[in-house]
Amino acid sequence: MRPAMLAIAVVGVTAFVAASGTGLLAQQPALDPQGSVAVVVTYADGRRTPMTVGPNSGGAWTNVFPRVAGWAPPGNDVPVGAINYVCARTAEGVRVAISVYRGSQRTSADPITTVTVTPDRPVVVDKELRAVGVEAVTLTLTALTMPDAPLPVVTAVSPDIEVVNLSMVEKPVPRYILRLTNHSAKAVRSLEVELTRGGRPARSIKAADDEGQVLMAPGGNVGLQLQIPTGRAGAGSAVALAPADGIVISSVLWADGSFSGDASWARDEAVLYFGQRFQLARVIAELERARAAGPGATVAGLRTALGNLPVEATDGIVDEARQNLAPGLAMSPADALHLLNLSLSRMRKLALDDLTDFESGPPLAGALQAWLKTEVERYQRWHDRLAAR
Repeated sequence: MRPAMLAIAVVGVTAFVAASGTGLLAQQPALDPQGSVAVVVTYADGRRTPMTVGPNSGGAWTNVFPRVAGWAPPGNDVPVGAINYVCARTAEGVRVAISVYRGSQRTSADPITTVTVTPDRPVVVDKELRAVGVEAVTLTLTALTMPDAPLPVVTAVSPDIEVVNLSMVEKPVPRYILRLTNHSAKAVRSLEVELTRGGRPARSIKAADDEGQVLMAPGGNVGLQLQIPTGRAGAGSAVALAPADGIVISSVLWADGSFSGDASWARDEAVLYFGQRFQLARVIAELERARAAGPGATVAGLRTALGNLPVEATDGIVDEARQNLAPGLAMSPADALHLLNLSLSRMRKLALDDLTDFESGPPLAGALQAWLKTEVERYQRWHDRLAAR
């Protein structure tokens, strides 16, 4: 198996924060255009947490933020459940696009505003956030420094997962590069990786490949890129990274549904994969209907059909997902329902996004039918990978 280098998504990022005084900003170290910087978000309750922005982009989301007291959403609007920050480096500083997720599912973000933060000028976002029930935030741009620290110690819950190599790079984004080998006769579907500091978790990361492919075949290996967390934003002008002293492979979900390590994480992952596979079957059916319609099929009609796919799991789906769990894994109906609804929503959004990408291309005769054929084959392979045990 060829080695795969993955960009790993950070799970459960908490609130960010920002500096305030422009006098401090004027004294900060020069920003490295080839390295990373920190955008600090200061909330109305005084919390200050930085997020790392590389030479091109960065960002994060949080579900912890002060709300406007007494505010109620108008009409049938759903209250804000999370704030999302998408950052892009510019010649002047960092452009930050702020959006919000409604409710608990992060499937569609409503844009709030886009601002540019420079080293000498913090930006306050007030009325736009207060209009959706969120207290104002202040964004500050500052340098990011890397203290000297030894490489963390790596441990794994399964003896079949061998640590081959660990290194650290500072540019373009400070990160650990961890290479693992799977000595089991079973393929690895996904891993939970925890960065620890002082024996306590500092960041939890999911390592998984795309479109149902296994992360590591039997005897295969993988390279993981683990972004180094930032420390707390203090009163000074620069933000320091907070290197981990441990990396723990705390859970392994094998491709046959069995697990090693943290049972609760493996159980949640298995249910999410079940929902993904279930919704893929529905998406494939709609694409096949459009193929059967031939020249009568339209993008608008397919968009309506995909948009009408249910994202609320029935009792039957919940029961099937729970029964599908490997021995030693159990989940309540309520927890399974939440995860299944999240997975169903994500897969429907992905299918709609793929259709939007197709529509943005040049209008060519027969292009829709050719695209449908390609997508049916792609989604079917994805579905079959998840169904394989």
